[in-house]
Amino acid sequence: MLSYLRTRTGRLDGLVITGGEPTVQEDLADFLRRVRRIGYRIKIDTNGSRPEVLARLISEGLVDFVSMDVKAPPRSYDRLTGVRAPINEITRSIGLLSCCGIEHEFRTTSVSPLLSDTDMDGVAGMIPDGSRFKLQTFNPSRAFDRSLRTADASQL
Repeated sequence: MLSYLRTRTGRLDGLVITGGEPTVQEDLADFLRRVRRIGYRIKIDTNGSRPEVLARLISEGLVDFVSMDVKAPPRSYDRLTGVRAPINEITRSIGLLSCCGIEHEFRTTSVSPLLSDTDMDGVAGMIPDGSRFKLQTFNPSRAFDRSLRTADASQL
């Protein structure tokens, strides 16, 4: 990957690290240091489950922009994600990003069969003032849950 990035210097401005969840990779900071030495700006997409990793990346100047998915209000996170969600860590990541001084955004994919208007209000209430919040449109055509794949997205 690093060799490829070197060949793209001058053609690409930055690199987006996405996943799965990139902060679970033990060598992430080392990889980002190498990318930074090549001269790229770095954006990371995260679910916010590992605030200690985010804090380290930010303090070392290894990221320029962070996009964090906020899946649901706390009461609905487990149901929506299908796992026991680390709500305390997610909340810590939201707080960290809101005051760290780097560009960031929070985003939620609006899946109306799974998130009600009340849920969406709950998510919006989690986003600190001054932080960007983006609602993403759900595309059902490739949904993992086949019951969400509909011919008419307006039904969602």
